[in-house]
Amino acid sequence: MSRAVAQSLGRILVIAFVLVALLALLTTARVASTHNRRRGRAIDGVARPLKPVQGDVRRREDGALEYYDGRHWTSTPLPPKDDAF
Repeated sequence: MSRAVAQSLGRILVIAFVLVALLALLTTARVASTHNRRRGRAIDGVARPLKPVQGDVRRREDGALEYYDGRHWTSTPLPPKDDAF
């Protein structure tokens, strides 16, 4: 292998390594930011309540379950969305 070919191959390997490292860094940052939003925390660590979506369930202090129907919390469970075959 000539010296010019070896240098070209070395440059290609260095560029590939830098691109893979950059991709790993961006992926890690995206996962970390998404993880914080899903758990209801901002990046600064302050707890913030999540906005409920239809089908969410929570337990009151007295132990009773509440269901979110898309508009408000209710004690009536939502009907199932699947059909028996």
